[in-house]
Amino acid sequence: MTTMAEVSEAEKFLQQLEIEKVEAKSKLQNEPEFENFLGQVDQVVDVIHGLASEKEGDLEKAFMKADMLLGSVNKDMGDIDETRCKVTSNRTVVNKPKNEEQGQGEMQPEAWMSMMEQDAKERYENRMKRKEKSDEFKKKGNQLFNKKDYGGALYNYNEVRTLYFCLS
Repeated sequence: MTTMAEVSEAEKFLQQLEIEKVEAKSKLQNEPEFENFLGQVDQVVDVIHGLASEKEGDLEKAFMKADMLLGSVNKDMGDIDETRCKVTSNRTVVNKPKNEEQGQGEMQPEAWMSMMEQDAKERYENRMKRKEKSDEFKKKGNQLFNKKDYGGALYNYNEVRTLYFCLS
């Protein structure tokens, strides 16, 4: 059986859900996807009410309804039901071609290879610069260590470590 504290906590949760539902509904009226979502929220609220109920019949019905809802969620994970999930606007910004009129963003192999070579060259140059800097910090850290300035040596060794892990 559920305790009074659990029932009270469930009631608070349900009240918060109802408040959020009313706020969201006022913002997004007449959108089918949103209406579908609100229907699912109502089903979850019914399950929670049933689980918090003191009546045995309500508890069993709530478990059955929860199993049914979870079963439909698991089914939906495999195949997308087009009637339930409809894209209304494309918000994708990743991998969009710069100029969609030029062959849908396809790149010539020579241009791609040229870009890869340039990128590799820049990475190599940056790696060599960081290696030179890390060697300077290491040399200075060794000098400070020999002078028993351990704090300064530690600082320089930490700089070497930071630059070293950026070498890749």
